[in-house]
Amino acid sequence: MSPQRLRRASAQLLAATAIAAALGALWSLQFSPPDWRQGDAVRIMYVHVPGAWMSLICWTLMAALGAKLLWRCPPSHRAATAAAFTTTAAAGFWFTALTLATGSIWGRAIWGLWWAWDARLTAELILLFLYGAILALLSSFASEWRGVRAAAILALFGLLHLPVIKFSVEWWISLHQGSSVFAPADSRLPPDFLAPLAVMTLVYLLFLATLITLRVETALIKETTTTPPPEQDE
Repeated sequence: MSPQRLRRASAQLLAATAIAAALGALWSLQFSPPDWRQGDAVRIMYVHVPGAWMSLICWTLMAALGAKLLWRCPPSHRAATAAAFTTTAAAGFWFTALTLATGSIWGRAIWGLWWAWDARLTAELILLFLYGAILALLSSFASEWRGVRAAAILALFGLLHLPVIKFSVEWWISLHQGSSVFAPADSRLPPDFLAPLAVMTLVYLLFLATLITLRVETALIKETTTTPPPEQDE
């Protein structure tokens, strides 16, 4: 895709993100009902839960991009794929940090604790450290490609940690409850909560797509405007 088409796509994605964010904020703050036990504290869910999902989605996407970079990436696609990989890593770091921050606020409101060494909290904190390691690798080599390659390898190994986060509430005693979104009808969140949660999740996805599109556009422009070094006579 050309930089011009990416520029149009990023503008459209940014507009869609803004519209969805306005709708999601209004719905979740104004029209979504309070929970009968948690009261208005339940509204933190609309920021926290999509952030937690995005922390896993970003790592999965990053690992897929890393696999492409390591095995089946044509040289003509390498700059765009590396840009998408780097952007996803940075976005995943901040989504994970947001998850931990909002989870701490929510935990203080509901459990009376800012932090507990709960299985899922600890697993999510380890994920933040893994994202930090990815970002460190990306900036630790003189050769940008070597940094991307090392980070891609870690991204693939890091996939092993995602099931730990997902099933931590089932494998260990946890303060967290089990899933109330992908659950049987008798224990699923009511539609009044699910609908704004779905909109806010869409906001996060659109925002990630916007960031990736902008970064890939910049990478392609840089690649097309960079003059290759002159060949040296042997």
